[in-house]
Amino acid sequence: MTCCSWATSTVARRCAPPAAFFVMGTVEGLLIAGALGDQAAVIVGDISRAAQIRIADTLEIIDKNSYTAQTTSYIDDLHALVHGKVPELSKLRPKLFRKLEEM
Repeated sequence: MTCCSWATSTVARRCAPPAAFFVMGTVEGLLIAGALGDQAAVIVGDISRAAQIRIADTLEIIDKNSYTAQTTSYIDDLHALVHGKVPELSKLRPKLFRKLEEM
C-alpha cells in the first residue's frame, strides 16, 4: 500500500490495492496517496482544511474551497488532479469501489 499522512485530528482508513486514503473527520496538513507513484490512488473525504494533497507526483495546494466529505480526488487521463464526488468512484476506480462494498 502506498499512502501516508502527516495530518492531525483525523481518523483515516486505508485500503489496498489500489491505494486510497479515506478521511473521516477534520484533517489539517499534508495528505499523500500513491507515494510510490501509484496514479490510480485516490483521496476521499473532506480535504477543505488540508494544506496540500499529493497523489503520486501531482500536487495541489488547498486554498479557499467548497470541498465536503463527499469529495473524491484523483488523477485523470490528462495527468491532472481532479475533484469529484464519491458516487463517481464506482466508474473511476471499479476495483476499489467493489472493495468498499465488501467492507
